[in-house]
Amino acid sequence: MRGIMKLVSTILFLITFNASAFQYCHWLHKFSKEFDIEPEIVEAVIAVESSFNHKATSTAGAIGLMQVLYTTAQDMGFKGTLDELYYPAYNMRYGTKYLKYLRKKFENVNVMLDAYWRGEDNVRRWPYEGDWENHRHVSKIMKYFKEGEYKCQTKELKGL
Repeated sequence: MRGIMKLVSTILFLITFNASAFQYCHWLHKFSKEFDIEPEIVEAVIAVESSFNHKATSTAGAIGLMQVLYTTAQDMGFKGTLDELYYPAYNMRYGTKYLKYLRKKFENVNVMLDAYWRGEDNVRRWPYEGDWENHRHVSKIMKYFKEGEYKCQTKELKGL
């Protein structure tokens, strides 16, 4: 009986996970196109940063689907309140806009993702010198990209 209950629980989790991911596809495509960032990268960032939980909050104060800091969103032009940054559309817009900003600064996808996670200034001060395959955060995003079961699109990443 336990095995059946565990299977049912797993199936319900997967259905819920997929439903939660699918509800963001429209915004993902809209902002990916607007800011010329591959939708696969945006989806991978969301999957790793928040597991598609729009209410996620980190200990560092990053919030929402893309785990955006309020000050970073403001730097990108966000004029709303902290609570409004939890709204998926705002969070995805300013998270994707920040990825675009970082891509222009760093050009390399791995460095861009590292800067998204550790912060632009930290990446400049202490560049990552190891193998990207072993980078704690970037490797998770790239693994999702390479092996991901995309909810919103097919994978086709430029520049890798």
